[in-house]
Amino acid sequence: MFKSLWLFAWMLLGFFVPVQAQAGGLPAAAVRSDVDAIPVRVLQLADLKAAASLEGPWQFTGPDGRTGLAHVPDSWEKFYGRRLPLFGTGRYRLRLQLPPEAIGQIVQLYSTQLAGNQFQFRVNGQLAGHNGRKLGAQSRVPHFYPFRVESRELLIEAEVENQLQHYSGIVNPIWLGTVDAIQMMRLRDKMGLNLVLGVFLFLGVFHLVLYAGFRQDKAFLWFGLLCLSVGIYGEFFQAHNFETLVMELPIDWAIRITRIALYSVIPTFLWYAYYISPHYISPRFVRFVSYLSLGFLLSTLLPGRWYLQLTNLWFLTMTIFIVYNLYQLMRFARLREVRPFLFSAIVFSGMIINDILNSVSIVHTGFIGRYGFLLFCLTQAGFLAWRLQSSFQKSQTLQTELLEVNRNLEGLVSE
Repeated sequence: MFKSLWLFAWMLLGFFVPVQAQAGGLPAAAVRSDVDAIPVRVLQLADLKAAASLEGPWQFTGPDGRTGLAHVPDSWEKFYGRRLPLFGTGRYRLRLQLPPEAIGQIVQLYSTQLAGNQFQFRVNGQLAGHNGRKLGAQSRVPHFYPFRVESRELLIEAEVENQLQHYSGIVNPIWLGTVDAIQMMRLRDKMGLNLVLGVFLFLGVFHLVLYAGFRQDKAFLWFGLLCLSVGIYGEFFQAHNFETLVMELPIDWAIRITRIALYSVIPTFLWYAYYISPHYISPRFVRFVSYLSLGFLLSTLLPGRWYLQLTNLWFLTMTIFIVYNLYQLMRFARLREVRPFLFSAIVFSGMIINDILNSVSIVHTGFIGRYGFLLFCLTQAGFLAWRLQSSFQKSQTLQTELLEVNRNLEGLVSE
């Protein structure tokens, strides 16, 4: 078994390590052929009213000054054929051709997040978006301005600077549409994300309160901590409600909080699994993963570039542990206490692996781990409620039997 795990680890290592590690990347001819013209996209008025995705080739100038065609959305590390971060400033350009009836329309750009310290978008030289509420802010929250279409041709220019994240550039889709279409899209994104995160945070706090009153079962403790870890990660990685409503955080602090929550997910998940069914997973293995995750967590105290270099290593390590946990689940699937945990844990683990592969730009299926965890949360919350009810009923039954025994003893003594 361990020989197979080591073989799997080496296979994964081939995906996670950089193809070429030097800062300059690959030779220009091997990266992309240089282009003289900026790519042109043709949009219709109906596209703007429905919010058009600007996915596709953009002209890109990298931190080393090399210019070529880069696919958006994607990290510029992939442009260079590498997976370790390449820090610096990248510039993107795209031309749009609009129909005559689009002139005079009020439109707006939109994206959920960019990978960088700072970014700016300009349309025909006019500022159309940046990070933070004010230009030059250190927050990672995107902010876009509506603007009026004055001509049929638009030149969109984006400048992204990255010194702190483990990947760089326009890594999420860019949309252009009328203000109504963009606001509707933003509302849908926010409502869906906040609803899911609200479930995580509520279940986390609720089960910690349950544990405070029912300390015999530590599954409540670890399930609550697991829900809180995922909820905090989602909040500071994508939702940004705290920064929008309370105060903006420097991007360095936001990334550190995100990493701390991320490094807490796997150990809390494994401890919960152990207290649900101690037969299928070894406490020694769970402690090893916990100490290793603690080491990664403490690495967030290092300067930004130092701890970010460890991110890919953590992704690799956690993927191995998740696969091992799946192997153990399938191995002990016949155990009665494993069955309520089996299906949702497999779905959740598979979606975590999907998110890890997206984080290192191996696949581009989107981050869907929160939906797998939502399924996991709801099924496990129901299971824990049944477990608590069963314990309470058992306690009541034993208490009733004990009272009956006491009455019988009192009767015997009185006789």
